[in-house]
Amino acid sequence: MSTADQTASDPSPRGPRRRWLRLLAVLVISVGAMIAAALAFLPQIARPLVLATVERLELGDVDFASLDIGWRSTSLSKVTAGVGVGAAADLTVETLTLTYTPLDLLHGHISTVSVDGGLVRGTITDNRLDLGVVSQWIERFSPTPSDPPSDALPAGPPPVESIALRNSQVVLDTPRGPVEMDVSGGVFLGTGQTSLDLQMALRSAMADLEADVALAGNADGWAGDIRTATGVVRTPDGDIDVTASGRATLGADDTSGDMALMFDGAVLRGDVQITVARNGGVWSGTFASDTLASAHPALRGAVSARQMQATAQMTLDGAVSGTVTADITYAADGQAGGQADGQAGLPVSAISTSVPVRFDYQPERGVLAVHLTACMPVSVTPAAGAGWQVGDTRLCAAGDRALVTAMVGDASAGIDVVSRFTMPATKLGVAGLVDGTAPAIDATVTGSTVQAPRVALTLRGGDLLLREQSIAVSDIAGRLSYVAGQTGQVARLDVGSALIRDLAAAQRFAPVTARADLSVDVLGEDTPLEGVVSGPFSVATPKGVPLASGTVRHELATGKGKADFATGTQVFAEKGLQPQALAPMLRGVVAVVSGTASAQGTLNWTRAGIAASSAQVTMAQLGFQAPVARFDGVSGTLAFSSLVPVRTDGPQKIILGVIDPGLPLEGGEAMVEVRGGGEVVIENANWPFAGGQLVLTSGALNTQEDIQYAELSALQLDLAQLLTLIDLEGLSGAGVLEGAVPIEIRDASVYVVNAQLAAQPGGVIRYVSATADAAGQVAEGANIAFQALENFQFEVLSVDLDGPVDGDLTARIVLKGANPELLEGYPVHLTITTQGAFMDLLRRGTVGFRALDVVTGKEDLGGIDVERVDP
Repeated sequence: MSTADQTASDPSPRGPRRRWLRLLAVLVISVGAMIAAALAFLPQIARPLVLATVERLELGDVDFASLDIGWRSTSLSKVTAGVGVGAAADLTVETLTLTYTPLDLLHGHISTVSVDGGLVRGTITDNRLDLGVVSQWIERFSPTPSDPPSDALPAGPPPVESIALRNSQVVLDTPRGPVEMDVSGGVFLGTGQTSLDLQMALRSAMADLEADVALAGNADGWAGDIRTATGVVRTPDGDIDVTASGRATLGADDTSGDMALMFDGAVLRGDVQITVARNGGVWSGTFASDTLASAHPALRGAVSARQMQATAQMTLDGAVSGTVTADITYAADGQAGGQADGQAGLPVSAISTSVPVRFDYQPERGVLAVHLTACMPVSVTPAAGAGWQVGDTRLCAAGDRALVTAMVGDASAGIDVVSRFTMPATKLGVAGLVDGTAPAIDATVTGSTVQAPRVALTLRGGDLLLREQSIAVSDIAGRLSYVAGQTGQVARLDVGSALIRDLAAAQRFAPVTARADLSVDVLGEDTPLEGVVSGPFSVATPKGVPLASGTVRHELATGKGKADFATGTQVFAEKGLQPQALAPMLRGVVAVVSGTASAQGTLNWTRAGIAASSAQVTMAQLGFQAPVARFDGVSGTLAFSSLVPVRTDGPQKIILGVIDPGLPLEGGEAMVEVRGGGEVVIENANWPFAGGQLVLTSGALNTQEDIQYAELSALQLDLAQLLTLIDLEGLSGAGVLEGAVPIEIRDASVYVVNAQLAAQPGGVIRYVSATADAAGQVAEGANIAFQALENFQFEVLSVDLDGPVDGDLTARIVLKGANPELLEGYPVHLTITTQGAFMDLLRRGTVGFRALDVVTGKEDLGGIDVERVDP
């Protein structure tokens, strides 16, 4: 038997087992071969499927350097897409990996597109983002459920389920420079739904920000969260740390969102909560902040807004309206009230106000209007040492006009802005020099984004007190205009009228009105507070009679100033202008003034007050009635070395045409001095009189003294001329009379105090008249006396005077001598005593002679003593 037969017929159990083992081995080898064949040929099988799927995505012109297709993924390197070339393409990717399953490939889908080292380039122009080919893909892969199926993009799941981004970047060219944004995360594309979960880091010249954003939705609506956003916003004046979070829902018809922002920086600090909603065609929003503050360097301090609340609504045509309320405070820093970096800061420590406004914007007119819903209370605290105070005031709307109106034109024309408001009169004080009520203000401010602002203030009313000078300035009517940001003339102050009153207990001048046209000039880099105020001014009576005019110049930075003034020729008349009407202090001192006077002078001042002043006053033919005398023809020029206080430059000479205290004195002159205390001193006065002189030889007349003392000396008076002053017919004489006349001026009267005048021996008095003849018929003695007086050669002639010139002046006249033609020169002594007003005594003439009798011995006969002289 053969071996084969033997084996085939072997009935042992090992035969069937071996057959199964061989069958299993064949099966394993066959499966392994099939698997090996699949592994070996799958890339070739998958390649057309992958390319078909990529082509189905319609990505356009996509270039890559290499393609590695595997049975679960495909890798592409150096991928570029878009209109650019190489590195300048819209999209470049270092490695692009497509992940899928064979089943995905059979259905034309890719599970995940992984982008590693992607770079997207784009631009922002006219507020529009353009990412080139990527923008086209975003539009393609954001379908809505309502989109109809298309051959390119059939209904059902999108061809890519998700996009994973790693080490990718977006670079944008913007009008303000390049913006770079690092992006990582994922984009998930579902049926009619897209969601994003991204971590982004933005870098630009303006900001560095990082954000964690989640967003989901489609063209019908999106919802998302900014889970965290932090970073730094750079400004020319400092960096601002920013933290933000929020949520937004964007639907086709309804949109809502809210965001919380935190700012931390010198330029901006605080918190903001923003909510936005859209219902149909109307957008609405709110803005709220507990505190929002800025310490911008230009502010020289910090501005804070507390409890800020804002609402806004916007319609589809772009019309916007809303309200804003806030409590706003400005607090100056340590240099805000003084000089810093060569510039003057605001001279305030703090300003606070409450803002209640409503606003609306009309796009068809391009007009934004902001209205006050109530007056804004304004409180100002001056800087330490500023030396001024201002009371709380209010800023109110100018009638029904908008507080601010902005007219939006084209970009080249800019935005024109007009602001109108009023401020009522408020309390004001400046360094103890000025206090009271400042005038009310009607303000108009105009400007634009391309032009400096212009300010025009209309001033009304007010009542200010110049405390040191006891002068009030009230009823102000004027206009202040200001143009910011230029050199040269930046402001004008036109005072149409202002009432100036003297509040001194002894009123120095009557109320007058003032006008001024002043400019503020700024040079170089000076601020308006360092400029120079200058211009003409004028002063008139309330009825409009001109009194003075001049020019003024004041340096705001140093506080130094100067005013030059001139009165012109003032004509005084009894029924016209009177100086006592201008200077009430002259009432009771002068009256019925006539003639002309003029003055010109200069005032210089510093912050401390008047530093120097001078003037020159010219009088021509002034006449006036004083309590003690009538003056006429007063002329001369007085030079004043000071006006505050009033003081002449030493004694000054004036001409006294006529002074009539009861006896007219003509052609005199005197030295006049005004001293610092207001004293007017007259000395060395002299008058030609009766051929001689009357001279004020001792003492001085001081208008400030209650009792004034002086002495007049009578020098070389011609008796013949003196007797002509006596209204007595037939009276004449010859001789020389001299003496001293002490006087007192008190209670508006002139008193002669024991004056004594005497004639030199050897003179003569002659009295021949019908009156004397009639008196001689009464008694024989009288006849002898009058005969003696017909040619009385005297050895003694004395006159004693005592008492008030305008009252009961006592006069005692002593005559001793003889008539050589009577009784061989029989000696006669006569003593005449009488009382009365001085001029009445002179003019009466016959006083004392009414009952003239001559008797032997010594007897008193009606005021005349006749003493017989024994031979």
